[in-house]
Amino acid sequence: MSNEPNQDKIKDLRFYIPEAFRFYSIKNEYLTPILFVITLIVLFAFEYIPFPEALSYYKGVFIFIRLIIANICYLIYLSAYIKDLKGEKYSLKEMMIPGWEKFIGLFAASIINIVLFVASITIYFLLPAVLIYLTVIFCPCYISDKSSGLFESIIASKNVTIGYKMRLLSLIAKFLFPVTVLLLLTLMVAGSSSKVLIFPFVLSFAYSISMFMFQRIIALLYYGFELDLKEEDL
Repeated sequence: MSNEPNQDKIKDLRFYIPEAFRFYSIKNEYLTPILFVITLIVLFAFEYIPFPEALSYYKGVFIFIRLIIANICYLIYLSAYIKDLKGEKYSLKEMMIPGWEKFIGLFAASIINIVLFVASITIYFLLPAVLIYLTVIFCPCYISDKSSGLFESIIASKNVTIGYKMRLLSLIAKFLFPVTVLLLLTLMVAGSSSKVLIFPFVLSFAYSISMFMFQRIIALLYYGFELDLKEEDL
């Protein structure tokens, strides 16, 4: 087995973009709408639930929990799309109620994702947060696809991304840059509306769509890496 990175594992962005835009396309036709509605509820509707003044000190914790719930929805979508790519059958119940071990793993992976996301906003932690994320990028994939434990999945992700981190970073940056620009332009238009609820709703709506698109790219990358590993083992 060669230790040299296989450059064909990561394709050009033009290969991933058409599939990313088909975020609505999952074999189980009910899964995406359900997950999308849940993310809108936790990101948008929960923002307007009156928060008890006595608990105002914990509002940041509540926001963190909302982000974790939304992230779990994105990871459930990721799990389903990986099964689609592999031609595996699954039910809506199987995806929404994956079992305690897998749920705990996805919950822990969501915490890691949110912590790294928050850390990346701070300029001092941007570089280490990005490097750590590129190391654990496939951790949720191994949890959902292989039913691996959290630490086992982190190690598997770390090993499989050796030699590919810069190409992964380049691909993700090429995807996120235009998406971010479009998101900002959309928010500028929404922000000009006199209706107070338009801006947060558009923000939640656009953010959720971009995250579902991003999960498809992660799944396609993971599937490509796994296919290459199987070929190397032959």
